Amino acid sequence: LFKQCAYPSETRRRQISEELGLDINQVKFWFQNKKTQMKTINERLDNNVLRVENERIQSENLKMREALQKVFCVPCGGGAFGGAEERELSLQILKAENFLLTKEASKLFYLI
Repeated sequence: LFKQCAYPSETRRRQISEELGLDINQVKFWFQNKKTQMKTINERLDNNVLRVENERIQSENLKMREALQKVFCVPCGGGAFGGAEERELSLQILKAENFLLTKEASKLFYLI
């Protein structure tokens, strides 16, 4: 009955009350209670879906944080963007390459 019409008119509620031998207010409150019950059930289902989605996102977030830590943290086993020592070494290598290229360019300039 509820699935057919969750919001019966007063006429329909009166008809139901006569068929079941109940007071019209009992029928009215039964429908109200049933709607509240259905709403509660649907909210619980929605909450469960959202909880699972939240757990999935938190897990994904944790994996991303761990991946970032490995990339950015040399002492923790991470890579390329380490501390001052690594930057200093890279700078020295670049300076040496620059010196060699400048020297080679000078030789070529004098040959032309």
